[in-house]
Amino acid sequence: MAKAKASQPAPARTKNLVPPRARITRIPATEVFPVIEQGTWPAKATEGESFPVRATVFREGHDALGAEAVLIDPDGKEHMRAKMVDIAPGLDRYEAWLMPDRPGAWKFRIETWSDPYASWSHDAAIKIAADTDVELMLEEGALLMERAAEGRPRPKGSRKQKAPSKKNQEILLEAAKLLRDQDSSPQRRLSAGLSSQVRSVFRESPLRELLTRTRTFPLK
Repeated sequence: MAKAKASQPAPARTKNLVPPRARITRIPATEVFPVIEQGTWPAKATEGESFPVRATVFREGHDALGAEAVLIDPDGKEHMRAKMVDIAPGLDRYEAWLMPDRPGAWKFRIETWSDPYASWSHDAAIKIAADTDVELMLEEGALLMERAAEGRPRPKGSRKQKAPSKKNQEILLEAAKLLRDQDSSPQRRLSAGLSSQVRSVFRESPLRELLTRTRTFPLK
């Protein structure tokens, strides 16, 4: 009779088997810098000196995305946020600069989101030039202007945001009105939604859908 094999002890459970950089979200930010040992140790940051924050940011599909680096002070309050820009086209590598203003245990995180205004701007310019879905694209733009003017935190996953200033509300609502003006040419109506004033408002207060936040990473 064969001797039964002794049972092997079950392997101990290991906490955080999947490293933070491997957790894929809707609009992930991976390969975050500056991070030491996946955030086990704080990266160096000197008061009064700017430092770069970098990450690889991407998404499925062709819709536009946005990203910001957020600096958290030693009291746990948001100190500043900076827009991340694509520094390596084709490689999805984004960068922003942050600056602590005093010593202490600072932290930072990265926020990413779907940018509906940038997506609409791109698609509307192409479709209207091709005389395709003209009224649909113009109405979509008008609805975006109204939503931004009201600061509506929707759809689900959008970042809650307060309504823009009265001046910016007027700019957006006037653009919505012109986008619906069927007495004007489609190109003229489109230009109302792509004006420098409208773009400035969306740079200041972007609509954020599918908002994703990384964990916070320590600095010292």
